[in-house]
Amino acid sequence: MDLENLLKIDLARFTKNKNILANAGIVILALFITFNLHKAQVLKIDSFKNKITEEDEMTRSLGELKNLEDEIDTLKTNLASGLSSDMVIEQVSSIAGKYKIKIISIDSQATIDKEIYELLPIRMAIKSSFHNLGHMINDIEKTGIFKVRNFDISSDNKFYSEKNPERDFYLELVAITLKK
Repeated sequence: MDLENLLKIDLARFTKNKNILANAGIVILALFITFNLHKAQVLKIDSFKNKITEEDEMTRSLGELKNLEDEIDTLKTNLASGLSSDMVIEQVSSIAGKYKIKIISIDSQATIDKEIYELLPIRMAIKSSFHNLGHMINDIEKTGIFKVRNFDISSDNKFYSEKNPERDFYLELVAITLKK
């Protein structure tokens, strides 16, 4: 480009284009600033979402912990302290009597000592129908103190007979008692 052609350029047109360029620059700058502000807000929102998720998890964990504490408190109130084998035998005999279950033999075993509680094992030989045995086991388990560890059917009468629906069963129970 030579000097003569340079003088022929319409300055008014150049000034007009200059305003368009400046305006475009301002719009681009405004868009850039807006984009960065939006990006910062999105990051802030994501951070808040993560904090909410963490707090929800903590709240859920605290709820579970509270439920476990309530369960422990319930167990403590339901568990007797200082139970003796004789008391356990008396309670189990009472439950058996409720369903007209014949106790052939019942005896206590050696106490199993744990850190804060003791287990009092009881072995029983009984004569009962399956139906009554089920009721008795259900009542035993409902106490929260007794647990049925094992039961077995006598090998002499494993098959059902309509003439004599009663069978010989062997039960192993355990009573849980808190130490004093």
